[in-house]
Amino acid sequence: MVSCNPFRNMKFRLMFLILAVFLSCKTSSPKLFYGLDEFRLSEAEIFVSGIQKQPKIVEISIVDTRRDKNEFRVNGQAVFNDTIQIDQPNAYSYRKRAKEIAVDENELHQILKNFDAMKVSEFKRESRFYLFPVQNYAMSPQLGYLFLLEGNAKVGDTLEAKSVIGDKIVLKKALQENWFEYTSL
Repeated sequence: MVSCNPFRNMKFRLMFLILAVFLSCKTSSPKLFYGLDEFRLSEAEIFVSGIQKQPKIVEISIVDTRRDKNEFRVNGQAVFNDTIQIDQPNAYSYRKRAKEIAVDENELHQILKNFDAMKVSEFKRESRFYLFPVQNYAMSPQLGYLFLLEGNAKVGDTLEAKSVIGDKIVLKKALQENWFEYTSL
């Protein structure tokens, strides 16, 4: 005799639905713009030397998904790194943003060019280090690079990071003395 338990069937459907949602979130989220293998350390060194002189810049990210408009987000404001586009209410020239945050416009222009050349998706300033997230998928660890400003660290160390989900990162691989590959916990 075959039993037809509607609750058992409903549990199976619910589990299947949860699994499908989880997998779709994980597989349908493309990388932000670059892969870990595209990172350019030499360009990153140039970027770091410029950004260290500009403590008012705490975040930079790429906005332009097609990579043809040269658009970025600087401290939460959408800006473009050229002078031929017309300023909009929510996106405007790097020159206007430089004035708002009291940064030299030529230096901001160069910082954005260097940021673009290093092939990362974001820059986030933390108190002891700079984070450069490269891959950030829904419900999975964030992967990226870290430049250590102060203190000693080695592969395997866990550091607190306010700008990642979970507030902790683990150093996975040393690239140079102050450069590491990291993953969030």
